[in-house]
Amino acid sequence: MALPQRCFYSVVEASIRWGCLPSDVAGWAASGLLELVTSIAPVRTNEARFAGLVAIPATDILPMFRRCGTGPGQVVILRVREPGTTDWQFITEPAEGVPVAAADIVLTRKELERFEDEHAIMGTRRAGGPGANPKWDWEAFYTALIRRIHDGGLPETQAELIGEMQAWFEQRSEIGEAPDESTIRRRIRSIWHALRV
Repeated sequence: MALPQRCFYSVVEASIRWGCLPSDVAGWAASGLLELVTSIAPVRTNEARFAGLVAIPATDILPMFRRCGTGPGQVVILRVREPGTTDWQFITEPAEGVPVAAADIVLTRKELERFEDEHAIMGTRRAGGPGANPKWDWEAFYTALIRRIHDGGLPETQAELIGEMQAWFEQRSEIGEAPDESTIRRRIRSIWHALRV
């Protein structure tokens, strides 16, 4: 029996899938091109009670996704709305608002696919070629790897980079498949050592 498709993608997972930075995803959301959501415990506003999945204002979470990586680990959300609506409701209880961490901010699968369709993003499709398709799209992998290093620099460890690239493969796969760590390590070893000198 096959598992159902994923329901949510974090900002980081969406950025890996699209070959961009998390700050780009947050910026598009702040510009009104994407809706970001999170799950909260019950809160009260002047007009209603909210709990569970709510849309959050992307402009309020932008500091967490600075390109330089110096942003805070969480921010306090003072307003929410029902996903798919436009009217923000200011939180009155708790009066201090709701703390939200970057890892708790997600896109729904529906929103992710809408954005991909609207902007002609390839998503999980692989480039075609003569003969049988290889299991892994290494050409796209190297493009994503170069872009990641160019835009974000090298991470602290090779293992961290391997993990990010595994996540990149998983995001492009309908069933979350990725090459094993040793396969990716072989592909990036020479690049890693050349850039660490």
